[in-house]
Amino acid sequence: MDPPGTILGTVGSPGTPCLFQRGDITALLEGIPYESILAVVGEVHKRPPGQENKKMSTGDIEVLVSEVFILNKAKKDLPFGVRDHNK
Repeated sequence: MDPPGTILGTVGSPGTPCLFQRGDITALLEGIPYESILAVVGEVHKRPPGQENKKMSTGDIEVLVSEVFILNKAKKDLPFGVRDHNK
């Protein structure tokens, strides 16, 4: 299993901790620009005792990701930062 990662929901929402079951998923996600649209298939699990993150609303769960599909790959050089624009 690959190291954990985080996939963000919408701008401003906390991310969801993810564990990737296959190395090709991590390779697929490397270099994907922020603001790309993904579909993620996996199972939601309660995090092991002591690994919860109470600072995040999703800190009690993690997703064991089995598949990722890129639905829309964002351009790397957008004319403005979407994250900055929505602050």
